[in-house]
Amino acid sequence: MEYINEKPEKKFDIIPILIILALYVVEGIAAAIAAAIVTENNEMFFSITWFSSKIVPLVIAIAIYYAHIGKDGKKVTQNFGGFILFSLVAFFVFYLVESGISYYGDAIDKWFGVGETTNQEIINGYFKSSSKVIHYVLLFFTTVILAPFLEEFEFRKLIFDAFPNTHFIFPVITSSILFGLLHMAEFSLIELLYLPIYAIPGFILALIYHYSGKNIFASYLTHSLVNLLSYIVIMSEFA
Repeated sequence: MEYINEKPEKKFDIIPILIILALYVVEGIAAAIAAAIVTENNEMFFSITWFSSKIVPLVIAIAIYYAHIGKDGKKVTQNFGGFILFSLVAFFVFYLVESGISYYGDAIDKWFGVGETTNQEIINGYFKSSSKVIHYVLLFFTTVILAPFLEEFEFRKLIFDAFPNTHFIFPVITSSILFGLLHMAEFSLIELLYLPIYAIPGFILALIYHYSGKNIFASYLTHSLVNLLSYIVIMSEFA
């Protein structure tokens, strides 16, 4: 009798994690180069550096995973009605969860008198830094189009790829925790209290990605719509 040596299924793949780290390095380099060119004296400084930090790694990511992203896009066109219906339900669920989380954030504000997270304060600062139309156009593209797709690629696509043969709950939890941690502008006890505000939405986005058949456009659409609402709210306050 011959025995066939079967290789055990790989439970973890380090390559997607290395790609995430590389994209973060590229993001930092792109922002630094843009900052050096624009200089802080320019009122467009924040919008240009933020836009640059997202567009460069996103172009690289799409170039590397063009075939995979193309397959996801083809699935959308093949069942566009089903995709829209799924996305509407996903967005509704996400919005309900997000609304519930806002009460938690309000409670933290009340108990500790913190106000907003450092991450949100930075974003608000971006909007207040200039009154030029092009400034808000760049912020729109960054907030609503570029950042959501890059984050879905990193936190959903690549994290799930890093756990190819495990129960889906592993990449879901890993994705949500990393999503929460990397949205913290600084690490402190107070900021950690705000971790669920970012981690729980990350958890929902990961579930959307999983139950859509791991189609990046499903979680991206939800993420983008949520950011669009945030953009409109901030614009109404600071524009």
